[in-house]
Amino acid sequence: MPASGDPQQPGIGNGVRIDFVLGENDLIVMCSDGIIEAVDSDDEIFGFERTAAVIRQAGIDRISSEEVVSRLFEEVVRFS
Repeated sequence: MPASGDPQQPGIGNGVRIDFVLGENDLIVMCSDGIIEAVDSDDEIFGFERTAAVIRQAGIDRISSEEVVSRLFEEVVRFS
């Protein structure tokens, strides 16, 4: 999806606005780098791949937004 809109208007990252259409079961999740950069006892980061896997499974399970947040936090705690 191409970036569009006025770069002077607020948007996600660097003032860029991104327009897209959500389907009935689509899911948008925004998280801080604290999720991605959580580390375990070996200093391995949770990372984008694990984060995406948790979110992907949440979409498959069709859980509520509150449950997505809980599941993501639970997985980060379990990992770290």
